[in-house]
Amino acid sequence: KIKRVQVIALLLTYSGMLVVFYDGHNAQGPNLVLGAILIFLAAFTYACYLIGTGFLIPRFGSVLYTCYVMIIASVAIIIHFMFTNHISSLDQPAIVWVYGALMAVFATVLPSFLISEGIKLIGAGNASIIAAIGPVSTIVLAYIFLNESISLVEGVGTILVMGGVLLVSLNPKKQE
Repeated sequence: KIKRVQVIALLLTYSGMLVVFYDGHNAQGPNLVLGAILIFLAAFTYACYLIGTGFLIPRFGSVLYTCYVMIIASVAIIIHFMFTNHISSLDQPAIVWVYGALMAVFATVLPSFLISEGIKLIGAGNASIIAAIGPVSTIVLAYIFLNESISLVEGVGTILVMGGVLLVSLNPKKQE
């Protein structure tokens, strides 16, 4: 059951993301609509994954569940590779394989285990709200490391998202 605090947090975070998205209203191109649809579908499937995770982690445990998910994802990626690439594209310098392994471990495997454990601890609903910080952190990191500017609208959107995340993070008892 969705609690009042979670509804408020969802409204804040989605309002913040809409404000930031609106700031990019000058975006143009022949694939703008397709891109927006694909982003929506990615967000929707990720939400379904989080909801399913909330049901399956108590049944399997977070470690075993994450192992199953990683195996299924790996098989899907290998099948996709087989249909879309030639085996010779695997012939890469050793450093490419090292970087790939580091990215696999630190950007995929470890975060997946941490997300599963987090869902086990705080629930799928709260985890999905907190996950909304991802786009905001991208804006902040682009500002810090890439010297990109942050507009006033992006700042307001960031504050709204952070408010929603903080609301569920600081009031864990009110959501039980």
